[in-house]
Amino acid sequence: VLAEDFHLSYPNIFLGSDGKIYMLPETAASGRAWLYAADEFPFRWRKVRALIDQSLRDPSIIFTKDGVLLLGTTREDELRAYRAPSLDGNFSSEGTLITSDKAISRSGGAPFALGDKLHRPAQNCREFYGQNISIMEVENADSSGYSERMVKEDLFPRRPKWMQLGYHHMSVAKFGNDYFLAVDGRRKDKYINTILLAYFKLLGN
Repeated sequence: VLAEDFHLSYPNIFLGSDGKIYMLPETAASGRAWLYAADEFPFRWRKVRALIDQSLRDPSIIFTKDGVLLLGTTREDELRAYRAPSLDGNFSSEGTLITSDKAISRSGGAPFALGDKLHRPAQNCREFYGQNISIMEVENADSSGYSERMVKEDLFPRRPKWMQLGYHHMSVAKFGNDYFLAVDGRRKDKYINTILLAYFKLLGN
C-alpha cells in the first residue's frame, strides 16, 4: 500500500487525536522519520511531513497528557524519546536517551495497552538481530521523563521452523474481550521467493 524510493518497514498505524488514521513506518534510509495519513484506509496514503530529520529505526508514537512522544532507535543502537506538544508540533531534535542496551533498545512493535497499563515490545538483539521479543511496561511517559521496566523477558520460549532465524515485530489488537497477536518471523529462504519477487518486480516495471 506504500512505495518509496527508499527502504520501508515496521508499519506503525495509529489513530490521531483528530480522528485521522496515520502511519509512521521506518524510513531511516531516507534520513528522516516520515509521517503518512490515510486518505482512503488502507490503500491510499499521503506523505504529511517529516517529524524529525534523523535516521530512526522502528519509530513509535505515544500520546501523553502533555503531548506526543516519539520513540526511535538511532544508528548507534540508542533508544531515544523525542517530545512535541502535538502531532503537528515541532519535536525536540536531541531526544532523551532511554537505553543503549541492545537487549531492549529497539522496539518490536507499537506500544499497546493491557488494562490501564501501556507496554512496549522490545527486540532482544543482544547476540543477533531478532533474537527474541521482550515486553516492557511503561511506568512514566510525561514531561517529567520516561521510564519503563521489564515484565516479560524473551516472550517466545521455543522457536518454530517459520521463525528459526528470529523475530522482528509483533502487533496486538483487542476486539471485544479478546486479544489478537500477530508476529513475523525469519527463516532460510529456498530462493523461490527471491525469484518470484524479482519476477513480479520486472512485471511491474
